[in-house]
Amino acid sequence: MGNDSDIIKELDFILTHPKCSVEKIETFYNQSLYVYNSVPILEIILHMQKTQPVLLLEWSKRNNTVRSLLDSLDLNGDSISSNRITIEIDLKKVTAAESGIYRLSWETDKSETVINYHFKRKWIEVMDVTEGAVELIGLRLIDGTETCYNLYVKKGRKTK
Repeated sequence: MGNDSDIIKELDFILTHPKCSVEKIETFYNQSLYVYNSVPILEIILHMQKTQPVLLLEWSKRNNTVRSLLDSLDLNGDSISSNRITIEIDLKKVTAAESGIYRLSWETDKSETVINYHFKRKWIEVMDVTEGAVELIGLRLIDGTETCYNLYVKKGRKTK
C-alpha cells in the first residue's frame, strides 16, 4: 500500500482541475482499480470529505460503494447532505437600510463550499425571533475570515 500517497496526489490534481466533475472522479477511480493492486477508497473518501464535500456527495449518488461507505461511516450525516441550514437571528438588534434590507454577521463551523452549496439551492432558512421566517437575499464571506459571513435579509415571508 505504498501507493496510497501517490493516489491521493493524483486525486488532488484532478480535484483542483477547473473541469473536475463526478464523471472525472469516477473515471479516475475505475482506472486506479486497474492500475494499482489496491485502491484506498476510504482514504479517497476522507480526503474528498475535507477538500470537496459537495463533489463527494454527488459521487455517492452514482457509486454504490461510495454511498455504502458514507453510510457506514455516518458521513452522510454531515452538514453537506442535510437539506437545510437554519440560522436564528434577532432583527430588533439591527437597523435596516433604506431598502429594507438588514445586514448582520453570522459565524459557522461549516466550510464555504457547504454554505455556497446550500445557498444556491435555497436550503438556508433564516428565522427571526419575532418575525419568524425572513428572506435571505444574499451572503458574503467576511474578508480575512473563513467562517464569518455577512447575511443580507429582508422581512416578510419567504416565497418558495
